[in-house]
Amino acid sequence: MFVLERDSGIPLPSQVAARIRSLIVDGTLRAGDPVSSSRGLARDLGVSRGTVVAAYDQLIAEGYLATRPGGTTTVHPDALQAGREPFPARVDRPAHGGERGLCDTRSRPENSAHDDGAIIDMRPGFSHDEVAEDSTWREAWRSAAGTAGAKGDVRGLRVTRVAISEHLRLTRSMQVDPEDIVVTGGARDGLFALLSCVGELGLRRCLAIENPGYPGLRGVIRRSGIDAVDIVTELPAEAGAALVTPNRTYPLGGSMPAGERMELLASAERQRCLIIEDDLDSQFRHVGPVMPSLWELAPGSVAHLGTFNQVLTRQVRLGYIILSQDIQGPILAFRQDLGMIPSAIAQRALATYLETGGLRRSLARRRREVIRRRRIINEALAWADVRMNAEATAIVRLGRSEADWVAAECATNGVLVETLGTYWSGGAEAGIVFSYGRGSNDVLTRGLACIRSALEEDAAIVEP
Repeated sequence: MFVLERDSGIPLPSQVAARIRSLIVDGTLRAGDPVSSSRGLARDLGVSRGTVVAAYDQLIAEGYLATRPGGTTTVHPDALQAGREPFPARVDRPAHGGERGLCDTRSRPENSAHDDGAIIDMRPGFSHDEVAEDSTWREAWRSAAGTAGAKGDVRGLRVTRVAISEHLRLTRSMQVDPEDIVVTGGARDGLFALLSCVGELGLRRCLAIENPGYPGLRGVIRRSGIDAVDIVTELPAEAGAALVTPNRTYPLGGSMPAGERMELLASAERQRCLIIEDDLDSQFRHVGPVMPSLWELAPGSVAHLGTFNQVLTRQVRLGYIILSQDIQGPILAFRQDLGMIPSAIAQRALATYLETGGLRRSLARRRREVIRRRRIINEALAWADVRMNAEATAIVRLGRSEADWVAAECATNGVLVETLGTYWSGGAEAGIVFSYGRGSNDVLTRGLACIRSALEEDAAIVEP
């Protein structure tokens, strides 16, 4: 039993969630262990049942708890891989001697020496191509290509915006007016439009960003000419906008707790700061439900970025922004002036694919496959310090020089992984990160064999 601090100012549900989370992390509660019923725990703590239910919902959303048929709540089998707890401390060692030094893996594909000459790209952030083999998608594309062209709204075709709205309702329980949706070429396209208009929106020309964060979006920030500053413990006072990924801390995984979400939104309102919410990879989440978006909590203060580029073929670039109509004017004018309106054929194909349920079925298949693939990774790298996130990426914690060497060794043998330091502006964390959600099981197995070999060789080198 634990004691709540009623005068601390921290909401009681957040305190209950924090206490249970710590019991899971320190091993007091283990995978599969049942937790007290909401009524029983509420009685023992002297709080309302609603307080405990809210705490349990938070922990389920974070992936720490799971609900079984019949209403029993237990510790999730993958609980320690779902949250944002830090890795165990590990001391960096000097760089390997000889020719095995630092390496930028993105510069190595053409020099890789894989047995059959094929590159296995396991870097996160690259789109899936399964949709190209989906007959529903092929038919949607053929139908769209045969449709007569028409002048579209700068927001995007209405049929596409309606389809996106319905898709969000069915998959995320989000109630979005199609008029609040602007179709884009993806998250980067949407972010660039927003950053290009901060002055016209009356916002300070400084963007607060998470550290770590998605490198592709950092590139957009640099190109926009906007000053960037890290979010450390709170929203910086000089920020006119803030870019966050509350449903997936990239690349570590995990979601922003409910209390932090409310604090962020309150701070943004006080400082008149626009929150740009990047809904990265939430469609692939397979551990616990996705928490409500920031846009749902404060639609007037949040611009919500979504993309289909991770779930459609690489040749189709489509995404969307959700933002209130009263601040759309500068963004729409900017996109009109630059001709940044996505292909009408692609928009119609997407609309049909969404309307027929093709994407939902595809995502359901992929989620099931990802769960199976976690078992493959556990078998292949059972001895390694591996953390698998809810969105089909995995991290192996290493010392910095070790991570660079392992990534270079993998690249030399035709397997591309990313170093963890890539995602920090200051390179604060070290390890390798790879995706396991695309390609065949055979490709995954071959990629894992290469990673395992590099890790084993690295371990042999560092042994005294």
